[in-house]
Amino acid sequence: GVLVGGAFSLVANGTLPFALSLVPSDRAGLGTGLYFSGGAAATTLFGSLLKETPLSAGALIGAFAFLLAGICVGLANSRPSLAPVSK
Repeated sequence: GVLVGGAFSLVANGTLPFALSLVPSDRAGLGTGLYFSGGAAATTLFGSLLKETPLSAGALIGAFAFLLAGICVGLANSRPSLAPVSK
């Protein structure tokens, strides 16, 4: 239980700085708002659309979402950052 909590904490605390690194610094407020509103929308939709889904189907959907998120992170890391370069 403690290891899972620690791993979740590392993931949850690392996603906001990653999201902010993808937007210019003058749009940090917009990036923060999109991050939290997207998370809230995903949580709401997931809960309401998958109420009657069996556990095995939910696990497969979660694994697919994890794979898709990993691909998106990989693609985002392969392109140059939008943040301005400080001199």
